[in-house]
Amino acid sequence: MMLPLIAAGIMGAGAPTPVSTDQLANLFISACFDGSAQLKASDAQAVAFDNLPDSLRARLIAPDKAQVWKLRSGGQSYLYILEYQKPNQNPQICGLASDSLPVTPAVDAVAQRVGATIDRTRRDQAIEWWVPEQGYMALASRLRGYTVLQVNQLSDQQRKGASRVR
Repeated sequence: MMLPLIAAGIMGAGAPTPVSTDQLANLFISACFDGSAQLKASDAQAVAFDNLPDSLRARLIAPDKAQVWKLRSGGQSYLYILEYQKPNQNPQICGLASDSLPVTPAVDAVAQRVGATIDRTRRDQAIEWWVPEQGYMALASRLRGYTVLQVNQLSDQQRKGASRVR
């Protein structure tokens, strides 16, 4: 399964209107699961991969192709779609990182989207949902002051390995 891409990149113009904190988790789901996100120039600005927070960029390594947007929100928020060509690596990663997104509602939104339950005692830790039959792994975590929501497309080898574990 290929992850959806953002349906329309940055389009149109207009006065900047910040994306509210309440909308960030839904924007992630629309962009990374449904491929239906619509960003206007007033919502976000395209930036280079190097503009992502250092701690996140270090974990994502250097992609072969990157689309990154800095969202106009209350704080530092980024939406990104990355592509990798190396074997045994996630071919595509779609995510959102924000220093203003509370982790608990973000975890709840992703869990609901993937149809999972949540261990309420582990909400402040990284949570992964492996769905190899659909070809992805989703995660929600905190990383140096940022809430990170991400969907990683699985390589064929990762998918086979995850299916054997189940």
